[in-house]
Amino acid sequence: MRSLAPLACAFLGLSSTLFAQRPPCERLTDAEIEAVAGEKPAAAAPSEMELPATAGKAQIMKTCFWSIRLQKAQVVLSVAPAPAGITVDTYFSSNAGTDALKKVGYAEEKKAFGADERCAAYTPPAGKKDGVNMSTCAVLSKGTILSLVYMSPERKLSMDQVKGLLDKVLAR
Repeated sequence: MRSLAPLACAFLGLSSTLFAQRPPCERLTDAEIEAVAGEKPAAAAPSEMELPATAGKAQIMKTCFWSIRLQKAQVVLSVAPAPAGITVDTYFSSNAGTDALKKVGYAEEKKAFGADERCAAYTPPAGKKDGVNMSTCAVLSKGTILSLVYMSPERKLSMDQVKGLLDKVLAR
């Protein structure tokens, strides 16, 4: 299966202490993902990526990837310090990954959940070879951005389903 990680990392490029105590891979269970996606995921794969320095200090984005083999899907949870002055709206509106999707004709649908939580779904144009459905939600909380993404060429999850998973992350 071709990895969807580069697309996820492009989208999550922005994704504190509040959430640093618990690694992202411990914030969702296989059963929670299976309940929404309809298939048990493969073992969680943690990752870290250094982000551009802010105020002279390197920032680390912690990420967890779950593969869902039959759907050729990935679930990606990202936790990172939010850059100063960012809002969840700017996170979605100035994003190189989603801008690239829209540029090649992906349809975008957005939904707000409260003041600091947004979701979006991206659907490839009809007939697009290698198109990937992507649903994502992000929340800005206490200086941290959390982002959850579901991507699959075979299946589409609704924004409400992805938000439900992100709510489970926030509850932990």
